Amino acid sequence: MNLGDLTTLVRELLADEVNFIVTDSTLNAGQTWSASQYQEACNFAVKLYCQKKGVSYAEDAKTVTSGYISKPSDHLEITRVVYDGEELAKSTMAFEYLKSPTWTSATATAPKRWVDFSGLTIRLAPTTTTYASCTVGYIEMPTLLASSVSIIDTRIPPEHCEFLKYAAAAYLLKYKTDQDSIAREQAYMATFNQLIGVA
Repeated sequence: MNLGDLTTLVRELLADEVNFIVTDSTLNAGQTWSASQYQEACNFAVKLYCQKKGVSYAEDAKTVTSGYISKPSDHLEITRVVYDGEELAKSTMAFEYLKSPTWTSATATAPKRWVDFSGLTIRLAPTTTTYASCTVGYIEMPTLLASSVSIIDTRIPPEHCEFLKYAAAAYLLKYKTDQDSIAREQAYMATFNQLIGVA
């Protein structure tokens, strides 16, 4: 299945939306969403599937530098950090600052937690002066759909590709704020989760 096929399925699912009053001047008369919005929605659905199902899970050995670890460049989500054979607990900057305003300079024999510190780095807490081996587990970014003939990432089973239409439709309905659209968005996302077997 390709982007054009998936877009058609999403349009068919949302067929009763064609009479929505359009205020976006970039859209053609009679269209609710632009082609780029459909593409964005389909890419969202592909990424969400990979994230929820973990179909693109990978691990990279990383070097720790002053308590920081660089994230893999092709990550969608960091799921775990293993330091010297021990899996660290995920934490947040807010929690670490609540524990100690000087948490970034606190030291210990070995770190206990990891924080998604920025778009490019992970921070270990507390830090240590000697560093052991470190492995970062993550969900790889799937191949994004760039044109109507772009094929959906092959890590998604072909029999699940059609389920993506529900997540894409839910994404598009977020552009609208009426109660019916909100209810439909929630129903489509629930259907998507049920079909792919996640909560």
